[in-house]
Amino acid sequence: MAPDQGQLTHVYGERMNSKILYPTLVVAWLVAAGFTTPPADGDVGGSVADSTTGTPLPGGEVRMVRNGNTIATTTTDAFGRYVIHNVPAGSYSVEVRYLGYRSEARNVAIGATDALARADFRLVPLPINLSAVEVSSSVPLAVDTRTGNQIFKQNDYHGAPTNTTSQILQQSIVGAARAPTGEVHIRGQHAEYTYYVDGVPVPAGISGSLNELFDPQVVNQIDFQTGGWDAEYGNKNAAVVNVTTRIPSGGFHLDASGYGGSFSANGQTLNLSTNAGKVGLFFSGARQATDMRREPVAFDSLHNTVSNFHNDGTDLFGFGKLQYVPTDHDVVNLDVNRTRTRFAVPFDSVEGIIDDHQQDVNGFVNLGWRHRFAESSSESGRSAELFTGAFFRDGSLNYTPGLTDDPTFVFAPDTTHYVLSEDRNFHTAGLKLDYTLQPHHGLELKTGVLASLTRGHEDFSSVTSTGNLGPASNSDLKGSDFGVYAQTAIAPSDKW
Repeated sequence: MAPDQGQLTHVYGERMNSKILYPTLVVAWLVAAGFTTPPADGDVGGSVADSTTGTPLPGGEVRMVRNGNTIATTTTDAFGRYVIHNVPAGSYSVEVRYLGYRSEARNVAIGATDALARADFRLVPLPINLSAVEVSSSVPLAVDTRTGNQIFKQNDYHGAPTNTTSQILQQSIVGAARAPTGEVHIRGQHAEYTYYVDGVPVPAGISGSLNELFDPQVVNQIDFQTGGWDAEYGNKNAAVVNVTTRIPSGGFHLDASGYGGSFSANGQTLNLSTNAGKVGLFFSGARQATDMRREPVAFDSLHNTVSNFHNDGTDLFGFGKLQYVPTDHDVVNLDVNRTRTRFAVPFDSVEGIIDDHQQDVNGFVNLGWRHRFAESSSESGRSAELFTGAFFRDGSLNYTPGLTDDPTFVFAPDTTHYVLSEDRNFHTAGLKLDYTLQPHHGLELKTGVLASLTRGHEDFSSVTSTGNLGPASNSDLKGSDFGVYAQTAIAPSDKW
């Protein structure tokens, strides 16, 4: 038995060594292939800016085309810059498209020994002429083949004026479903997602609020991250909605529109923007009204139809953005947003007559400064970036019962019926600091801090038809969050 035992031990040891050795060799090969071997192909890069003011244009779509085939695509960063790595040697056409500007294309030749073939663009603003069209299509999405993130682009979007941000989320994110109240549930989870607007977080609002955070009119691009996100977004586990708002461009622009429809639906929208050198301004205001604000809850069994009554509602949206570009290495954004929703609460008269109304208010103020340090002159592509953001978030929910309401709410297992009243409000202030270092275009190091302080108050009460008080709550909310993160992104290949 002794020889057999020795042989088994020897074989087991070889297997253990293999499990350690093979992954080590693979990692070493990837690192050597990705970071130490000089690329045989070339890179294409440059900047995209307004031809009149020189303002950088972030979020622009850049395509490389050869013989009518698209070879690669990318988007410009916050400073209007782009780069595409490891492009095979040859002649290409680089095309840039941006909403509100004339598209432009340039020919570039890439040699195996070229460090970087530059193609800088200065786009000419164009007036946007709108005409009546009939469009039937799905929400326009692009999918990042490396990360799997879904990207919504405003310049490809031709939705109805009644569309809301929640509807775009529901149609764009796999596993998302819209509840009858209008809320979005992602893979069965409620409100477990967060917004980032121009790089600054917008904390979640009050539970039960049916108010949209902002109007889709203000969006330039939305990046939906639904899994496997970085440590930077570690406080949410359903989705991260990264929003880039519209950029003021060109001279003074103003457009107004309106619509009307069934159930007395009507809406009005006003957008204006201007850009004077280093300073740009964008404002958007909208109003929507309808007699079917929520899903009807009553059913007429006599005529076998759904009864819609006591279901009117009005939504107001206001958004303003101020952008300041002091240098080609600095961008400052100030976003101010305010929305309000008022609606009547639908009911089924079989259970009792009520005249309840709800008002939801949401708002945020984001201030962000992004600074890009001077890039290395070597071929390594070394760069560094600093982002500092401050944010303020507030919201409220007021549920007001009618003076002659029939008690209809029950706190199980108690069978007594109550009339409810609710008044909630909160405000949050916080800071976000990020530092990104990219020693090589295939290696990125990032660290940061996120801290916030929240205060709020709730006044909830219930009363019976005889005036007896039921369950109630009158309390303050105090809380804070503080987080530090560090993450590394390694890309041995531009394909994964």
